[in-house]
Amino acid sequence: MRSGIRLPGRTSLSANSSERLIAPRLASERLRLFHAELVRDLSGITGQGFEMTDVSQVQESEETLRVRFVHAGRGFSFLVQHMGRYYDLRSVLTGLNGILENLGREERFLQLHCGGVVALITFAPEKKFLEAARKLRIPVELDPDAARRAGVAYTNYVLSPKK
Repeated sequence: MRSGIRLPGRTSLSANSSERLIAPRLASERLRLFHAELVRDLSGITGQGFEMTDVSQVQESEETLRVRFVHAGRGFSFLVQHMGRYYDLRSVLTGLNGILENLGREERFLQLHCGGVVALITFAPEKKFLEAARKLRIPVELDPDAARRAGVAYTNYVLSPKK
């Protein structure tokens, strides 16, 4: 199995050219994040197993964005919520995993538990990975929004006048 880690800020530390784990920066100084960039990064960890091209996003409403991409010559899309300077990771993972399920694929984008403001995401056959994670006691994050909430709580604490 190829190994590698993509660190926040698009820095990559890899044993070879194919990363299998990504830690996307969940917050940005920009007021609107480009979820299309996150989807492109997630495509990169699939080892061409779920290559997504022509990735873009369009604003559907003030609160909603549509992420679009092409895979194997077919167009796909899903909706995400605008969350200011944070990614809507829940909608991205739900959207991509729903597409994988509809295609009859066994792989999923899975989030590992970090307990902080970083989300570690890998791409693997779901049942096999979850069984291996259970045996090896690798904590899997069941709440894709946990890292964003931790980031918001940390920011609120730092900016709080009472410490």
